[in-house]
Amino acid sequence: MDIITDYLHTILSFIKILPALAIGFIFGWLVIKIIIFVIRHTIKFAKVPKDIQGLIITMTKLALWVFLVIIISGAAGLGNLAIAISGSAAVAAFFLSASIGPLLSNIFAGLFLAGDPDIKVGMRVITNDGKTKGIIKGIDMRKVRIEGDDGHIHVVPNSAVENTEWIVLERKVEKKK
Repeated sequence: MDIITDYLHTILSFIKILPALAIGFIFGWLVIKIIIFVIRHTIKFAKVPKDIQGLIITMTKLALWVFLVIIISGAAGLGNLAIAISGSAAVAAFFLSASIGPLLSNIFAGLFLAGDPDIKVGMRVITNDGKTKGIIKGIDMRKVRIEGDDGHIHVVPNSAVENTEWIVLERKVEKKK
């Protein structure tokens, strides 16, 4: 009988705090919406490229939701769950950062290239340690596409362009269609 009584006592004590948890969850959800709204408009105002905007919004949402779940779990008396979630989040963040390093390197290099006046679509360049010579056909957040003199499209990671020398042979820039 003691097991059933303890079990019912635990359920009743959880039911008592359920309204406070619901209010806390709703409040947290509203705070997350407001923070995301502010960040979204701030990065649009700052003219951050769309690919980076999505990355910033997604990572911020993930971090805020994990934080909210940890707070709600702790308030519900599930401290062990909160510790497990935060520990798992730390381990996941470590492995994610280790495997996402090259991707982030290319994205950040893309940001630097986007602001550089010496590398634009339509310019004729030599890059990639002299291996690639041609006209830049596209620059996105991860790759530079160069139509080589051989007629082939060479797709070079942004970090390979940013971290080495590039030579501008001709500055004629194509008009966007």
